[in-house]
Amino acid sequence: MIHAPEEPMRIACFGQAGSYTYEAMQDYFKGQAITPVYASHFEDVIEAVMTREVRYGVVPCTGQQNLDTKI
Repeated sequence: MIHAPEEPMRIACFGQAGSYTYEAMQDYFKGQAITPVYASHFEDVIEAVMTREVRYGVVPCTGQQNLDTKI
């Protein structure tokens, strides 16, 4: 039986390639096939997740230590 390769996960990312958020996304999903979807507003990331345009969203969170939260 031949299995079709899985499509990369679409991940919404605040900012653009090379940003700290992008680096965090690359690190968190290391080894997985992903397709970044860049957004210039936090709200756009959240909306993309809520409407299931993407599977996950990554936004920066400052002022917290040891924060590992998935929404």
